[in-house]
Amino acid sequence: MAMEEEEGKIEMFQEAEVGEGGAEGGGGGGGEIGDFLMMRRRGAVSKRTWVFDASDPLTCIAISNFYPLVAIAGRNLLQVLRVDGERFISVHRMTNLQRNISSTTTVNTLRSTSSSVVASTSSSSNTTTTTHFQPPRSYAINDVAWSDSKSVLATCSNAGDLIVWDLSRGITQSVCFMGHSRSVHRIHFNPNAPNEIISASHDGTVKLFDVRDQSCRLVFHVRTTAPSPARDVVYCPREGHTLAAAFENGLVCIWDTRNESRPARCFQAHNAVSASIDWHPMWNSSDRNWLATAGGRDNTIKVWDLNKTSPTTVYSLRTKNTGNIRWRVGEVGHLYYSLVPG
Repeated sequence: MAMEEEEGKIEMFQEAEVGEGGAEGGGGGGGEIGDFLMMRRRGAVSKRTWVFDASDPLTCIAISNFYPLVAIAGRNLLQVLRVDGERFISVHRMTNLQRNISSTTTVNTLRSTSSSVVASTSSSSNTTTTTHFQPPRSYAINDVAWSDSKSVLATCSNAGDLIVWDLSRGITQSVCFMGHSRSVHRIHFNPNAPNEIISASHDGTVKLFDVRDQSCRLVFHVRTTAPSPARDVVYCPREGHTLAAAFENGLVCIWDTRNESRPARCFQAHNAVSASIDWHPMWNSSDRNWLATAGGRDNTIKVWDLNKTSPTTVYSLRTKNTGNIRWRVGEVGHLYYSLVPG
């Protein structure tokens, strides 16, 4: 299954193998979740498509581990859908986010890190500040992510805010982290510790937040002449202490969150922007330690074997301007990617 959003619409593609074949590629333009490619080891596919019109511009989409729930979001919309056969049913919908979020203001205590550690993780909590829990600085949602719960999801904005939402009471804001000075591009819950969420920001940092005590626990930096924006971040699916981040200068860096030293490794994945990354969902450390990366400007998708001292490319594909890349869960050799207009 894949999703496409364009001008407020999402499409579901249902696939079935129809014979032997090689790679199957989608064509044409699209939005953030646009065209897709499957790198297949067997069989071509046939597709059935059905559409949901959100009536608002969309920027992101996330499928819950508790399928068939799907979250969609945009500049002024957050909505949860349930897939029912060949139709979408709206479960929760919030528009006019500024008005709705402003009505839920509370007071909370936030811990902030005061030390600045270059090319390392900073977990010090030397300063504790009591802060009024204000509404976010922006209501334009860049990304949405599900926790390992069908009642909790998070969003991030172009002003550097992260909001955690409680769906057990409609759509209710439970916490807002004003954790970054610039836009947050991607967020991801830890699949092995559902109260932890990481964020990749244009300010050049990756941060780990704890929903339980509403604190920023760790800050990840990379030593460069000037900070390079972090474009994507993802946890290793079976090692909750390992994460990887993609940067605008083409670097991909991997951290062990238990280690407060420099990144475990960094390598030049692309000549220009590393736009998106994803760890193989059937990861294991012995024979499938694979990381997929997409170059936003060098028009290349690569699959890296991280078992080598220096990561090696096991697959490389030339594409158009790539936005996001994701492995297909349950399939060893299937990848989806989206195209960015332009």
